[in-house]
Amino acid sequence: MAMPLQIVTDLQDDRRQLRSLLTNEWQADKRQSLIKQIQQIDTELSVLSMHPADDQHLVDIRLLALCRQCNHQHNISTNPRSYLQEIADWNWKHRFCDQTGVEVISVGRELPAGFDDRLMEKHGRGPWWLTAKHNANIKLVYAASAAPTFTLASLATSSTLLAGRSSAVVDNTTNLYMDYMAGGKITTGTSPSAATIEPWIWGVLNDTPLYPDAITGSDANVSATTRDILAASHRLVSVMVTTATNNQGYYFAPVSVASLFGGVQPLKWGFWVVHNTGVNLNSTGGNHVVSQTGIYATAT
Repeated sequence: MAMPLQIVTDLQDDRRQLRSLLTNEWQADKRQSLIKQIQQIDTELSVLSMHPADDQHLVDIRLLALCRQCNHQHNISTNPRSYLQEIADWNWKHRFCDQTGVEVISVGRELPAGFDDRLMEKHGRGPWWLTAKHNANIKLVYAASAAPTFTLASLATSSTLLAGRSSAVVDNTTNLYMDYMAGGKITTGTSPSAATIEPWIWGVLNDTPLYPDAITGSDANVSATTRDILAASHRLVSVMVTTATNNQGYYFAPVSVASLFGGVQPLKWGFWVVHNTGVNLNSTGGNHVVSQTGIYATAT
């Protein structure tokens, strides 16, 4: 590869400016700093000059040329010198075809041993045929589902839909999940009325933490102050319309917790459930399921 002249020019300009500053600087510590900078530039110029005068022909770029109209393909092995000409030649051969189906794809490349472009990249002038970097695939990963501490068995009815129960806090300050999926099943008791069950989700307001309204972060009965305060400080997940059927399980579908809070997962959060079915919820703990599944991303 021919020595990148613009990088050399830039380094030489920097060196001249530093030497000019050195001539007019008498403080020992500042002079030492300028001398170190000049020596660093000298080192970089030396490294650049050690590249062979021309090794571009040793760089192998493999191309796959396609024409989807005439259904032809061609494997091309080229180098930075003839790279553009090969593409131009392929386009010329298929100039009468639909150009939306004529393309050239770079499928691989090989560099000569000892080829080092770190200095060029440092100066923002990497070899132009290597500017496209390999892209990682980002995939979602689901952590093992877990159930927060949450005692819903025999939860009393609330005609005003204010007296409910909160789960213990789900703490995300260690796992740092990007999101959680939260869903569950709640079972009515014996001789219920046709009414509603409301699962809500709350999040802390800061890292103190400041809990919303009457929430304490514990698995406990908690009464909201008013419905308006509840609506402003919690996020409604679902309104589950119930019937008079005894011991019927009602499901609320998994939702993204982060989406309930503008797309950002709260540091700490939890559930709050209230109902007005006229009787206590089912007394068996296993008939109630509230689940949360942490979500994070991985690069492959």
